[in-house]
Amino acid sequence: MKEFTKTIVRMVLPANAGTQILFSGIRLPIKPSDMDSRFRGNDSAEFHGLNRRLSKLRFLLRSTPIILLATFAASCYSFTGASIPPWIHTVGIPLVEDNSGFGQSAIRQDLTNQLIQKFTTDGSLQVANRSVSDALLQVTIPPVGIMDEPVSVRAGEIVTTKRLTMNVHAIYRDQKKQKLFWERDFSEFSDYPISGGLAAQQQAILTDEQNLSQDILIAAISNW
Repeated sequence: MKEFTKTIVRMVLPANAGTQILFSGIRLPIKPSDMDSRFRGNDSAEFHGLNRRLSKLRFLLRSTPIILLATFAASCYSFTGASIPPWIHTVGIPLVEDNSGFGQSAIRQDLTNQLIQKFTTDGSLQVANRSVSDALLQVTIPPVGIMDEPVSVRAGEIVTTKRLTMNVHAIYRDQKKQKLFWERDFSEFSDYPISGGLAAQQQAILTDEQNLSQDILIAAISNW
């Protein structure tokens, strides 16, 4: 803020000024001729020149908090949909393909449902049948894409926590112009207590699915 104010002062007052005065707690440089004009009467051109510069400075100093607040407020706006091409209104999300070999067949359907829910809730794109949608999002869980492993511990310690890691590969296509938007990998993990058994593991899987779906949504609507 202080540096910003100094910049405003330099914009309003001459760069070759020599003398300084105190204005609103800030030392401002003015020309010696301007200082002398204070003693020559208020009708001098130098006096009016100084007055004009100080009036501008008062206005800018009053406006500075408003400008900064407006800038901050603008930065808080959601960028949802900001990067979606104008011809893309719908997205097809076919059933996720699971090649992980993890042994839980429900994961592919659950992840698909999470993706559809995220896009539906966001509202930037409408979910439609892949045969008529403007864009197509295909998600695959690769071989060994789901890992359930103990969290690293030091020698002699008992393992009490496991980490459920889920990796997916996503391809996002423009079906209107028959081109590829992007192709990338996403990964999320969740730790859960071994003592929680299957219920804790299922919650970790759900958390990964939710986070992956959110990551993919953000990539589809704003990360080009």
